Amino acid sequence: MGISGLHRLTSFRAISLLLFLSFASFSASAQIYHDPHRKTTIGFSVDLNTPPDTVLQIVKGVASDSIIRGTSMYAKENDIDGADFAKSSTILPAEPGPGQVFYKMKSKVLSPQHFPAASDIGTVTVRYVVETVNPQRAHLAIDAVFVTDAGHRLYASDGSVETAEYAEIITQIKALEAPKVRHHKADTVANPGQETLGLQSTLADEQSRLADSRAAEKKLQERVRQLQFNTQGRIRGQAVPLKASPYDHSTTLISLEKGLTVSVLTTTKYWYRVRTAKGDEGWIYYVFIEPLS
Repeated sequence: MGISGLHRLTSFRAISLLLFLSFASFSASAQIYHDPHRKTTIGFSVDLNTPPDTVLQIVKGVASDSIIRGTSMYAKENDIDGADFAKSSTILPAEPGPGQVFYKMKSKVLSPQHFPAASDIGTVTVRYVVETVNPQRAHLAIDAVFVTDAGHRLYASDGSVETAEYAEIITQIKALEAPKVRHHKADTVANPGQETLGLQSTLADEQSRLADSRAAEKKLQERVRQLQFNTQGRIRGQAVPLKASPYDHSTTLISLEKGLTVSVLTTTKYWYRVRTAKGDEGWIYYVFIEPLS
C-alpha cells in the first residue's frame, strides 16, 4: 500500500472513531441501525428543578400504580394495567451509582405496542432512576423494554412508554406544588410590602419551569429524530429483491425501487427485515439499504 493509501486508511479510521464516540456520548442511547450487534434502550433522562425527596416520593408512587402508560395489547386501549412494583430486576439491573431505582413489571403481555418488531408473549419492564443533583434539583431516568418468554429476545420501547410515564410524573409534581404557589400568593396579599418580591419570585419560578419544558421538548425532538434514523432506511439499488427469508436462494417476493423508504423491523448480521409503506414485508441484503439522511 502506498503512502496516499495509508493516509486514506488513517483518515477513514479517524472518521469511524469520531462517529463511534458521537453515538457513545449521546445521552439517550438508541437501537443503532447500522450495527445490529449493539442494541440498547432508547430511554429517557431529564433534570428537574424539584427537591429530590419530592421527585423520589412521586416516582415511587407512579412505579406502584400498576399502570404501564404509552403501550397496550389492544388497539382501543392506551395503557397496560395489572403491573407489579419491584425494587430489583434481572432484565434491567440497577447501574452502579448513587441513584435510587424502582421497577414496574407486567408479565404475559402479548405483542405490546411501541416495542418495534415485538411479536410474542413476554414481560414489559419499566425502570426509574432518581439521583440527587443538589438539594433543589434531581435527575430522573426512565427505561422500558419487552423481553419474550420464548428465546428471551429483548426489544426496546420506541420512547412512547418513557415519555408517557414522565408526563404522569410531571403532572403529579405540578399538582403537589400548586398549593404552595397559592399559599405564597396569599402571603403577598396579606403583606403588600412584599408583593413585588413575591411576584419576582413567582416569575423566576415560572421562567425556570418554562426553561425545563423547552429543554425536555428539545430532548424529545432529538429522540424522535434519532429513532427515525435508526428504524428507517432508503433502498440504494435498482430493482432490489425483497426475499421471503434471509438467504440468497429464497423466493423473491417483489422488487424494490431505488430511493424507496422502508421501516427496519429486525436485523441479522447481513440481512434486514423491512416493511414498505404498502405493507409488504421481507428481507433485503444489507448493502442495498442506507440510513435516512
